[in-house]
Amino acid sequence: MIQARINTRLPEQLALHVAYMCEEKGLYETSSEFIRDLIRQHYEKTEAEKLQNFKAKLVPGANAGIEEFIKVDPSEQLEKFKLRYKAEG
Repeated sequence: MIQARINTRLPEQLALHVAYMCEEKGLYETSSEFIRDLIRQHYEKTEAEKLQNFKAKLVPGANAGIEEFIKVDPSEQLEKFKLRYKAEG
């Protein structure tokens, strides 16, 4: 697993908030634990948004009537793909 050390300066108001979250009755034992949790939450939120956007793009196809689909010949499509792949390669 790749790990990186990140050092940053915080404005006093944010530093006080971090200290408050990590004091004796705070939710976190260390500022590192607090920051890791914030980053993890942001990452999970971002990934959930990506999934939601992807699902939204699938909705039109999922709701389309059968008459909107086009029949294709799989062999023909495979050949077109191979030609396009060779041209890009």
